[in-house]
Amino acid sequence: MTSDSPVHLAVDLGASSGRVIAGVLRDGKLSLESVHRFENDPVRVQESLQWDVVGLWREIQEGLRLAAAKYTDIASVGVDTWGVDYVLLNKNDQLAGPVYCYRDSRNVGMVDEACKTVPRSEIFAATGLQFMDINTLYQLLAGQLPFRADSMATLMYKIANEEHIPLRAARPELPVCLETVVDRALCKNAAERYQSGAEMALDLRDCRAILAA
Repeated sequence: MTSDSPVHLAVDLGASSGRVIAGVLRDGKLSLESVHRFENDPVRVQESLQWDVVGLWREIQEGLRLAAAKYTDIASVGVDTWGVDYVLLNKNDQLAGPVYCYRDSRNVGMVDEACKTVPRSEIFAATGLQFMDINTLYQLLAGQLPFRADSMATLMYKIANEEHIPLRAARPELPVCLETVVDRALCKNAAERYQSGAEMALDLRDCRAILAA
């Protein structure tokens, strides 16, 4: 597609792929052309599923570069992405935490947790959405961080020097034995932390046995 008319670019980020599209409106007819396509696969970071935002930004830049080389009159750029995911920013508009994928397991059961505080009827009246764990409301409920700060430097300092927010301060309904496991896993002294995943799994099994008794 070649054009002497203004070109409008769209960056479309789907659940498994992305693309940069060029559109031209001429004589009431819209013409579209795919400029750049790329994969969009979430990545496993420790125990969570996150979006590869650095890789996505690199691919978006490549698509914009290709468009700029092909079209002389680019009038606008728009971005269309996932409707339920979000990213937390600090006061300087910098990333303040992981960029979780809506398919991350932390969201499981969050609808029920939300309804313990706010009735389903009120949630539906405010949102008009079906009840799914992946919706933003329930992701936010699941997204309690052990440390909070306004900058990455402050966050790193807190992780290294300050005690984390107790698990049951955020989720008081959780058992004490689980909080004990988390406390040990986040212990500042490396020698006092779990030395293997098997050791931590043993304590988690003991905690499950206590709850089942």
